[in-house]
Amino acid sequence: MRKLKTRGLILLGALAILFAGCAQRGALEKSGTVGLPEQMECALQLHYSGLELKGRMTRTLDGELALTLEQPGNLSGLTLETAPEEYRTEYEGIRFAVDRQVLPKTSVPGLLKFALDTANGLSFKIPSGKAPYQIDLQTDYGKMELVVDRDGQGKFLPIQITIDNLEFQAVFDSAPTT
Repeated sequence: MRKLKTRGLILLGALAILFAGCAQRGALEKSGTVGLPEQMECALQLHYSGLELKGRMTRTLDGELALTLEQPGNLSGLTLETAPEEYRTEYEGIRFAVDRQVLPKTSVPGLLKFALDTANGLSFKIPSGKAPYQIDLQTDYGKMELVVDRDGQGKFLPIQITIDNLEFQAVFDSAPTT
């Protein structure tokens, strides 16, 4: 009878160790997905090669962007938009469009769209610890650092995007709204 109890305890101990290992492995393998709402609007701060901009960003159903600047004061009211074939600019009632091929891909609206498109749908392993989480990835422009936080619905939203090689940083001041 005593041997049976000893074997039972050893078996229980072995099972506990086995299941503890499985639980820990599962915790490390959790993954998340960065997801942008189909439409969103949020406050935004941009830092790009010494240029500091503040404004509001709108992302449309088709994934295009509109950025309306509030600061610096001399650019307040300037709107920059992306469209499939062109970039559009409007300021004090004057509106014009420029073919996307004319401007470099690293223009402010082009780079912001690239960063958001790269982040959207990105799957990543959730690191241990509490959100926000930092994700590093390589892009055509070098290392991109993405900081994401939970949106309360199982998705992760970007709250900061940095591309060091281009001195580019986008900080989303408030949680994007639809």
